Amino acid sequence: MTLLAENSYFNSRGLAHDCLEQMFVPNIDWLIDDAEARDFHEGGSALSKSREVWAGLSKDVTEIKAWSLFRNNAKARGLKLLSLEHASAMCINHRDKSPAQHIMNIMSLTEDIGAMSLMTSIQNGPKLWEGRSEIRRRADVIWLAPYDVSIKEDRQCFLRMLKSICERYQFRTADLPAKLAPEIAVTTAAVCGEVVNLFDRAAQHASDAGRVEIIKSDIEQAYYPKAELETLWQDVREFWIAYKSHNPAEVSRLATEIWV
Repeated sequence: MTLLAENSYFNSRGLAHDCLEQMFVPNIDWLIDDAEARDFHEGGSALSKSREVWAGLSKDVTEIKAWSLFRNNAKARGLKLLSLEHASAMCINHRDKSPAQHIMNIMSLTEDIGAMSLMTSIQNGPKLWEGRSEIRRRADVIWLAPYDVSIKEDRQCFLRMLKSICERYQFRTADLPAKLAPEIAVTTAAVCGEVVNLFDRAAQHASDAGRVEIIKSDIEQAYYPKAELETLWQDVREFWIAYKSHNPAEVSRLATEIWV
């Protein structure tokens, strides 16, 4: 995970140390489904030995040394994929650094190792390659767009998603989510994670009232306040701005200037 480790700024030395640590003591929480499995993995001999080795290493190595150790260990272990969650944290830099500089370092590193990198980001992800066309050229960008419920096909997909999410909750009336679908789309911007969070909050409201079943007022009380809802929709607008290609008319205008 990419962190803001230095006074709420991204720190490349911190990333180097985190990557190196994962080579010795990997975070396997994503493999664990229950407490019993957690106990098994935490007591596993291989992980325990790795933890002992890591604890004995100096934590004061320089960034250059940390990347070098990571590269050597990654090569020795045949690393194939470097996954960085919340990569957009690299956009929060001091003025003398650009996100693209960090990306170029990771690109060079993974190429040397013989691995690929997978980065997840939010709507400001394009800033990671801003000003460096060679990064964008070599990146396969997968856009996970929110549903646009003004489009019939997207609305149908949203309703199917809503139905699937609601299967894990209990409602006083089974058709309540479907009846409130337009309002739910507005208050979540039709984003999957927001829909899940909405119903988690609604379920909590129901529980606070001593009920298991969710009623209409529980969902309504789970709506975001006005300011937070405006922020959510601004994020969606920024996503579509980043996603859409350059204006064709402007491209044509530029073409007339160079195609003479």
